[in-house]
Amino acid sequence: MDKGIITGYKDNTFKPTKVITRAELAKILYYYLGTSLSTAGKAYTGSDLKSDTANVTISESCTLSDATIDGDLYLTEGLASDAVQLNDVYVKGTIIVAGGTVTNDEYNERPHRCVLAYGSPAAGYCGRRRYVF
Repeated sequence: MDKGIITGYKDNTFKPTKVITRAELAKILYYYLGTSLSTAGKAYTGSDLKSDTANVTISESCTLSDATIDGDLYLTEGLASDAVQLNDVYVKGTIIVAGGTVTNDEYNERPHRCVLAYGSPAAGYCGRRRYVF
């Protein structure tokens, strides 16, 4: 709820014991996963990101440049040991690594918070610090 993914009903109620519908689940997943960057080898920029979601999910090796991510950046298991290059990317939330190798350009001084998903054989950089998971 804090991130606005689940907002309740139009009558300002929240019904945690109510059975969720397929449409409600689809909306939750859409906002949770955010923009999906899933074309291997593609060079994405900030203009490729959806404006109505805060999060970004990367599942294939690619480059993301000149972007501000208002929410979290998810690097999925689909990356395996492939690399994701982040050039002048600012993540306001958390970088969550479940797979892949992540590097930032050497000039990116912005602080990032990185979290390793359980069991992920990954290595990467956040700012200038190298993380080996």
